[in-house]
Amino acid sequence: MLLFLINPEAGKKKFRKLEPAIIKLLAELKLEYKFVKLDNLATIEEATERHITPSTEAIVAVGGNATVNAILNAMASADIPLGIVPMSKTNYLAKSLGLTSWRKAIRALAEHDIRSERLGKVGKHYFIGRVEVWSHQNLLTRYLRPSGFLKRFFGLGEAKRLSGADGVQATLTIDDQLKLKGAVEKIVVELNQAATDGRLKVRAIGRVDGKPDETILYGNDLVLESDKRMLVVMGDETVATTPIDIRGLSRRIKLIVPKVVKPAPKQARKTVPRSKPKSQ
Repeated sequence: MLLFLINPEAGKKKFRKLEPAIIKLLAELKLEYKFVKLDNLATIEEATERHITPSTEAIVAVGGNATVNAILNAMASADIPLGIVPMSKTNYLAKSLGLTSWRKAIRALAEHDIRSERLGKVGKHYFIGRVEVWSHQNLLTRYLRPSGFLKRFFGLGEAKRLSGADGVQATLTIDDQLKLKGAVEKIVVELNQAATDGRLKVRAIGRVDGKPDETILYGNDLVLESDKRMLVVMGDETVATTPIDIRGLSRRIKLIVPKVVKPAPKQARKTVPRSKPKSQ
């Protein structure tokens, strides 16, 4: 049985309009489920403990970012998969899992893969994989000149005099121990999946004296400050701005993702041996 924890207020009360269509699709897919509508997000932990039974196969979060985050927090000790049905346009974690619509998310509950992922947190938002931090100028460059920005590998070094388009002055503090200052254009923060302590891999990218360079750092916690606002991007969505705290968590979560259908292997063409001509 699937336990749906629903925030009926999310996405301008979108679930209330979609409920009949969702119930119809669940019936077509022959899924057993239970709906629990939440009065407010503060009751999620209580609702989770009360409604999980031995027959519960997965918890399904129905709502926006705040709903998913609250359910993730409530599932800290639960070894059970989590599905997400997005009810707003800014459900970052759902998008990163390929759950781009409520219909796709519901269908994924019927035919799915379970993926164990390490979680990270940027401000109040959970993420998997990676997030990027861009200067405003270079985020525009990313969209206006897609063929050019990929060739830019910058770096972090001693702060140098740069033109306005080259980057911003940023301070990176790793685990309250290592503090670096320099001019950067972009910072890529990736979850180190091999680490057991949730470490982050931080790539600080910019230019030093006009030359491309890159510095790679590792740590569990990154505090990023900058003299000009930088945008924190998850997928194609801006989720926060600097100053920001980005953390890698040691915790993993089982996530329901759409099943990937592998193409059938190509069959080798059968060759028919030619018959040898009879000797005269």
